[in-house]
Amino acid sequence: TRRAFLNGRLDLAQAEAVADMISARTEISLKSATEHLEGKLSDTIKVLAGKLRNLLALLEAYTDFPEEEISETDSQTLRTDLADIKRDYLSLIDSYEHGKILKTGLKVPIVGKPNVGKSSLFNRLLDENRTIVTEIPGTTRDTVSEFINIEGLPVELIDTAGIRESGDTVEIEGIKRAREEIKKADLILALVDMTDSEIIADITSLQKALEDSSYLIVANKVDRLEQNKLDARRISLAEFNLLPISASSGQGLDKLKSLIAKAGSSLSKYGTKGGLMLTNVRHRDALRKSLDFIDKVLEGIETGHSYEFLAFDLKNAIGSIEEIIGVTTSEDILELIFSKFCIGK
Repeated sequence: TRRAFLNGRLDLAQAEAVADMISARTEISLKSATEHLEGKLSDTIKVLAGKLRNLLALLEAYTDFPEEEISETDSQTLRTDLADIKRDYLSLIDSYEHGKILKTGLKVPIVGKPNVGKSSLFNRLLDENRTIVTEIPGTTRDTVSEFINIEGLPVELIDTAGIRESGDTVEIEGIKRAREEIKKADLILALVDMTDSEIIADITSLQKALEDSSYLIVANKVDRLEQNKLDARRISLAEFNLLPISASSGQGLDKLKSLIAKAGSSLSKYGTKGGLMLTNVRHRDALRKSLDFIDKVLEGIETGHSYEFLAFDLKNAIGSIEEIIGVTTSEDILELIFSKFCIGK
């Protein structure tokens, strides 16, 4: 793949797409990588760079004749076209927040106090006994993660240690790691025990701890309550909009999977509408750097900077965006990118 890039058969974004195809976890991930390999992202970048070059030619024409004042028509063209290009940039940059999930997976930790059934739910969703399940509180002392495919979305499911006060050094470290996973999560499954007499206090505590996060309140062990008691408890807890499930029997898990998939709904739309998404942080950062130079040009137009300075910033904007396809990419960056391609070991 590196030889293909160096010989002009692939650009850098296409070469990176080969690695993304190899590591794709689901069909949607594979579809995205395939489209990048076919040049969909590259074509978009070339179009944007081409628009910037047209504006650069306009500025350089005035640079050659410094005694000429830029006409109001040309000045307005610069403003309008740069504003349009900026909107395209922002749309691509925003797409990364969803597109990165195609590579890293939707990060979904299961959190709650000990013995609410976190490991049981983890195993049930994986359909295998991946973690130890006992009636003893605090069995899970570290984070355990596995990838699953939910409606075409790669989901990194994470079993965490029960959050409680503890004097056990190992358990304290597990709780610390659970809190770290909460900070990095895309969606949190806040698990409570439907049979717990203190369930309202437990829910309130979780809501307070997760108020800045995206979460679902999931009530486990509904199979352990008689129907009349379950109905009464559902009514009393209606304000919390919780999802009743049983990790033991599987009740409610289809609905849970559907809600997890809904959290990545933009990716589902991608699969049907074919929208372009950035999946590579290098591409996002290159666009951000290029956008900074475009903002400098826009600011310079308003403040009356000389054409030479405007042209200089516009050249930097073009150079930054073309880093994505490898037109202007340092040898160090190439070494870093292609060092990740070894799959023979």
